[in-house]
Amino acid sequence: MGKINLVEIIKEFSQSNISTLELKYKKLELKLYKESKCNVMQVNNQENLKQKWIEAPIVGKINKIDILENAIIKKGDIVCIIEAMKTFNEIRADNDYKVIKVNVKKGEKIEYGQKLVLVEKLND
Repeated sequence: MGKINLVEIIKEFSQSNISTLELKYKKLELKLYKESKCNVMQVNNQENLKQKWIEAPIVGKINKIDILENAIIKKGDIVCIIEAMKTFNEIRADNDYKVIKVNVKKGEKIEYGQKLVLVEKLND
């Protein structure tokens, strides 16, 4: 894929019958949604923001999640514990982060790849 023309993509999306479009290209993530004849657009350049979602590596249920928004978590800290088939799986931070958003709560059933916690990297 060559250069992306965002204006053209948005124009084509608004004229189509498609209600949702998600596009990832290099470090750019583009999500477009149609709601009641309005377009809601979210553009996230992860390279500049240093933000990422910690996603569920398995299907299961949140057994424990004690982190709060704006908290600092260090590499190796437990982000949450997912119960799957009576096994408790610790999800650990792979770097030092500031917690931006917690997207799940204790007892919630989750799917593979579900966005659990939005974090911002503290160091390079």
